[in-house]
Amino acid sequence: MWPPFLDWSGPGHWGDDEPCVLCRRPTPLRSDAGKPCHKVCAEEWYEKHPDKWAEICPPETDETRQTRHGCGL
Repeated sequence: MWPPFLDWSGPGHWGDDEPCVLCRRPTPLRSDAGKPCHKVCAEEWYEKHPDKWAEICPPETDETRQTRHGCGL
């Protein structure tokens, strides 16, 4: 799927404000890997690095569609 859509709505994607790993502005958001990152920053990063998106998020299948809640840094 391109451009990437990141679903960061779950409780694991929230924390105390910390500097975003990409823009350094404060954010309460967390990537799938638990890193502080604005969702829009992550989406812009993936747009500039589509090869990385393919590495981190392989093509969706019926099985992964049921379990994957988004990909992230």
